Amino acid sequence: MFMRTVHHRLDPNRILELLQKYPPIIIAELSHTPGCLYWGLLQSDDNPENGISLTLWNSAADAESYERTGTYRKLQDQFRPFLAESPEWTVHMSDDMQLEYAPVVQEPPVSRYESTGKTDPSMFAATGKGRLYLRIVSLHVRRGMLEEFKSLYREEIIPGLRRIPGCRFAFLSGGSDDSHELISVTIWNSKPDAEQYEKSGGFDALTERVSHTLEDSTRWKADEQGVERALGSDDMTVSGYTLIVGQVFDAGR
Repeated sequence: MFMRTVHHRLDPNRILELLQKYPPIIIAELSHTPGCLYWGLLQSDDNPENGISLTLWNSAADAESYERTGTYRKLQDQFRPFLAESPEWTVHMSDDMQLEYAPVVQEPPVSRYESTGKTDPSMFAATGKGRLYLRIVSLHVRRGMLEEFKSLYREEIIPGLRRIPGCRFAFLSGGSDDSHELISVTIWNSKPDAEQYEKSGGFDALTERVSHTLEDSTRWKADEQGVERALGSDDMTVSGYTLIVGQVFDAGR
């Protein structure tokens, strides 16, 4: 399983228009794109401008083909009108000697992750219990301890999460560029379920079990809402996203 994320700056004033116009376009395109299993658009808790377009693929080769054939570029161009303007502007002189200003067109950051286990895209399907909530933890594992971390995640973290009410699924992905940079993604029935997990100390207990495998500079603290944040040069970051629209595709098409 291969996961691809594109980080966007959404225009909060055009979210409703985006939800009306863009999903039919991308769903129609990706439903016929070989190897694409899922697409979803997520919105950050911390800042409504921060969005992630997430796709799941059968393989890295399928995702690379999606980019190479120009499909990604075409969809990105159609998505661009719904994005917030760049904070950077260029200035140039027009033919009639007037100053003209234009926002700098910035390419959104793209991250690629290879899943260390089997991921079932149906876990992203809506259940009627409210909007799904994704909790994404990015971390760095010590050199030489990657296999131990993966083993602990598989044998202790996942079973522990399965006992938490509201947690639907958890999986671990490794960054394509740095195998010691990993992300843990948990999928929840709702945001309150994830918040209860944090407030109850469940996150602290599970991370303590693997803390010896992480970089020394990783530290945790809790803010006034009870959400853990990371400190240190090799930060472990904890981010929450609400799924605002998504679609599971037929793997056998």
